[in-house]
Amino acid sequence: MKKLIIIAVSLFTINVFAQTDAIDEQCTSYDKMLIQAEEEAVPIGKMKVSCQLVKRAIGPVDHEITIYFDEHETIITQDDSEQEEFLKEAVIRKVEFEISSVSYKMKYAYYFDEGGLLVKVDYVETGYECYHKESYFKSKTLIRVKQTATEGEDCQTEEKAETYDHTSPTKEEKAAASWHLADADKFRLILFNNYELMKN
Repeated sequence: MKKLIIIAVSLFTINVFAQTDAIDEQCTSYDKMLIQAEEEAVPIGKMKVSCQLVKRAIGPVDHEITIYFDEHETIITQDDSEQEEFLKEAVIRKVEFEISSVSYKMKYAYYFDEGGLLVKVDYVETGYECYHKESYFKSKTLIRVKQTATEGEDCQTEEKAETYDHTSPTKEEKAAASWHLADADKFRLILFNNYELMKN
């Protein structure tokens, strides 16, 4: 019985690693595309907007966020008319922003798949604590949290942050994931409202 449990856990972990490796490849590919588009002056879906987010232990924070998105155009033909209508919509792909003060800097990157679903939150903190945390999502469910300690001149402590890799997220990590998912919903709404204004 124990062997069966161990095998089941091992297969589950391997499956999670495969999923998160695919997510990392997807995010890396998208970032490379953004860099190439900027170097070659190729237009991409991008907007900067002001937004207020509530962060734990900090409270409401106003800052500027950058939203990257794909544009899709669909041709619609009415049954009683031969006229064609072009329907344009934006699908969110990435959101970047920073929160900083004298004692710390927090850099966030939210990644979304081609359908606009959150797949990864990349978070780097420097200051009193220095670490890089990656949270992975599948169908709005947190599947893995990975944290590594970082070093650099911006670190104000010699004590290294904890390093871990969880495929069974803790209660605290699940709570943080709910905040990330709520932020993702807010980012979609911001994109939708601003894109509608751009079209009109």
